[in-house]
Amino acid sequence: MDLFAARNVVYALNCYVAAMLALAIAFAFDLENPYWAALTVYVTSQPLSGVVGAVWGRAFYRLLGTAAALSVAILIIPNLVDMPVLMVSAIGAWVALCTYLSLLDRSPRSYAFMLSGYTTALVGLPVVTDPSRIFDTAVARTEEVAIGVLCAAIVQTLFFPRHAGDLLRAKLRAALSDMQALIASALDQGADPSHSVAARRKLAVSLSEIHALSDNLRFENATAGDSAALVRALEQDLVALVPLLSAVGDQLSVLRGAGSLPPSMSMVAGEVRAWVVGDPNSGSPRADALIDACRSAAPTLGPHSSWIDILTANHFVQLESLVNAWDRSLALSDALFNPGRPPATLPMPRGMVPRRRLHVDHGMAAYTGLAAGLAVMAAGAYAMTIGWAQGAVAVGITAAASMVFAVADDPTPAQRLLALLTLVAVPVAAAYQLAVFPLLDGFTMLAFALFPFLMLTGLLLATPQYAMPGFGFALASQTLISLQPSAQGDLVTVVNIGVAVVIGALIALWVTQLIRVVPPPVAVRRILRAGWRDIGRLAVGFRPLTRGAWASLMLDREALLQPRLARAAQEGSLLDADVLSDLRVGIHVIGLRDAAHDAANLERAALHRLLTELGAHFGALGRGREPANPICLLPRIDDSIRSMLDASRCAAHDRAVIASVGLRRNLFPKAPDFRYAEASA
Repeated sequence: MDLFAARNVVYALNCYVAAMLALAIAFAFDLENPYWAALTVYVTSQPLSGVVGAVWGRAFYRLLGTAAALSVAILIIPNLVDMPVLMVSAIGAWVALCTYLSLLDRSPRSYAFMLSGYTTALVGLPVVTDPSRIFDTAVARTEEVAIGVLCAAIVQTLFFPRHAGDLLRAKLRAALSDMQALIASALDQGADPSHSVAARRKLAVSLSEIHALSDNLRFENATAGDSAALVRALEQDLVALVPLLSAVGDQLSVLRGAGSLPPSMSMVAGEVRAWVVGDPNSGSPRADALIDACRSAAPTLGPHSSWIDILTANHFVQLESLVNAWDRSLALSDALFNPGRPPATLPMPRGMVPRRRLHVDHGMAAYTGLAAGLAVMAAGAYAMTIGWAQGAVAVGITAAASMVFAVADDPTPAQRLLALLTLVAVPVAAAYQLAVFPLLDGFTMLAFALFPFLMLTGLLLATPQYAMPGFGFALASQTLISLQPSAQGDLVTVVNIGVAVVIGALIALWVTQLIRVVPPPVAVRRILRAGWRDIGRLAVGFRPLTRGAWASLMLDREALLQPRLARAAQEGSLLDADVLSDLRVGIHVIGLRDAAHDAANLERAALHRLLTELGAHFGALGRGREPANPICLLPRIDDSIRSMLDASRCAAHDRAVIASVGLRRNLFPKAPDFRYAEASA
């Protein structure tokens, strides 16, 4: 994207106007450090380039995080000022805890945790030489931050606003279009399976972006809660469709490959495809007719059913679920895009739609928090060892550089860039402090003098490929300027603070390089093993999840995995990683557990034997161990199918057959066809 694109210029101008307004108010109230208000504008406004809901959300969480940070500073610094080692250790522990919590909370709330960690060090430590000022400093910082966030939010709302709802609806339309194409492809006789896999992975990423945007809706208007609930309900149906269309496409592919596609299946699949790609407003009557057709065409299963009959019955059950989910998606999208015409019924009351379940890695979050805390302690130890008064600034910058980039597997490129930009920022800040500010007379001249500097910062933040350098430059340069006690500094003070900022950034970089970098193959394996562990727990009943929650969790893992797989391409063993296959396996394991709950004693025993072996198999994979002979699961799955076919037909038995067949196809796609007459292993 061009740096000087119209949208970027509008965003940069909005940030500049908000910063000048915040400065004017801070100067008018004679606050201790008005530049904190200006810096807050830029930190609050990014990274979504002025989306109104995101700006108001960040404003709220910045105030919350600042209040928490300064409360902790008031608690720690006056009480431990005579024990500097213990004081720095306490702040390091607080930074570690906040880093851990910010990585676990994958919502806009994580910003409050992150901010509260490094703000405690950045604001509290510089007053350690006079702890009696801590309360006054805390009040002043809160006032300056409040002015900054409110100015940023108001200006971005009033002038050329970009609404999260508008972006969200555009992404939802694109996701619905992609899903429509995927369903049509799954039911299309000549579709390329590899293209469908790539499209499903792309859709997983889109659904993650939609989820992130939906979190900002409630900050935009009074009716945003209803819209967010509709979005979450629509997300659930789109998530549920992914494993369904994958299963439907697989069954059609197998039956076509065997040359045994029943005419009824071809006809019903064609009708469903015509409905999906045709009139999007066909609505429930057409869907009900297609569901009746699926039920009528499905063969009755029994001991003499062939493998083709079993696959055909499985196909019609999955196709019925697909029609239901797509019909609900159409109704929900109509309610979302046309608020005046809500559907007669929704999947659940609007205020009770649960949030999507997302992947979290407690171990990596704790390890990252530990690294951030150790970096803060290292910076503090260095400052105490040499008796450096400006070392408090270095500790604060170390905390910020460790936490801001903590979400990355390898933060060192961003931290290295931050360290480099601090070297650029030091002469820029010195030039303003020593050469420009002494020549200014009045706020108008100050605003003109700051225009090039702040506009460049805004343009960098608004352009995706330059956003990280822009954030680093804003953090370093504006922190340098904001830390000056007056508009006219002296060379020694400017240089001392500049050196502290550079050293703080370098300490964060060195500690991260030493203990924190996670190679892409390691990150990929952690995500894959988390999925395998969860499948093992599902099988033995230790992690009860609904199909929707499981699908949401695994699609989120797929979205997290894709960029990491691209960076780990040199690892040949990871090229076949397929989270979507694990998603389908988990769905079938949940189906087996549900069926076992309702089955008769004899059939329940067969299902429990299968589930126990599945739990042991995937539990071993999740611990990084290869099971002795995974092919031994195949006869156990076939035993499950036989026991269900032998039993009198009921809903539980049919569900168990469907789940067992799905497991067989996903775990052993190249295995010979199931035969009822073969002896059990």
